[in-house]
Amino acid sequence: MDNANKAVPQAVKGGEQAVIQLQQEFNAIQVAADPALFGMMLTDPINVLADMSNGKLARVEAMSKEATQQANQSGDYGAGSQLVGNPNYGHWRENSSGRSLWEWYGMYSLFSHVLSPPIYYGGWAGNRGYSYYSDYGRNYYTSPSQRKGQQTQAAKTKLKFQKSGQSFKSPYAKTKAGASAAAKRNSVKSANKFSGKSKRSSFRAPSKFAGGGSSARNSYSRTSRSFSGGK
Repeated sequence: MDNANKAVPQAVKGGEQAVIQLQQEFNAIQVAADPALFGMMLTDPINVLADMSNGKLARVEAMSKEATQQANQSGDYGAGSQLVGNPNYGHWRENSSGRSLWEWYGMYSLFSHVLSPPIYYGGWAGNRGYSYYSDYGRNYYTSPSQRKGQQTQAAKTKLKFQKSGQSFKSPYAKTKAGASAAAKRNSVKSANKFSGKSKRSSFRAPSKFAGGGSSARNSYSRTSRSFSGGK
């Protein structure tokens, strides 16, 4: 709650949009803490192990690698490709030729030996396969700074493609096929909780914020009602 005590007055100083963004972030944290949703986020690394086992282990809450590739007409980047694009495992690095390639963090560097190296952002964006993070969990497990980095990466790549006369589509423009029925239901439930369709937002200004001035309180009150669907 200490962070909230500090964050809310700062957001109000930034205006109504800043308060809305702060409330969305708090809601995302609340949704992400749901054990069912967090369990789904673990399916990506579990399925990586399944793919590395050469069929000895079955994937969980997802179609087989072969079925997913066929459904999405996606490229085969090797076992571990579900984690590409997930900022918790690595990042996109621009090489000397100006192309962005995926670079694993040190603890996950073994994947550089089992995947089809290198994986370039431009090719991956248009041909990636299904992953729970990229298709469902990204909204709740991506920090504002990470999301900004993803948007910047997409914008830079799109500009480069346009200059060379090529078309570029964001890797997140379309939800890929591959999730189980349970994963899809869970994602809809989470989206409803995040948007306030299932219940009003539980986030409220901390009590210490009460001394922030009447105009600031009124601005926050209007924003809170607007976000939760009230009048």
